[in-house]
Amino acid sequence: LATRYDKLAITYRAAVILNAVIAWTRQLSDMP
Repeated sequence: LATRYDKLAITYRAAVILNAVIAWTRQLSDMP
């Protein structure tokens, strides 16, 4: 159960970081 939760947490954290990087680069590309 712990390993499954850890894997889920790692996947969730990776998804959050990936979305943050995509949003950040999108904001940078919108800048003049």
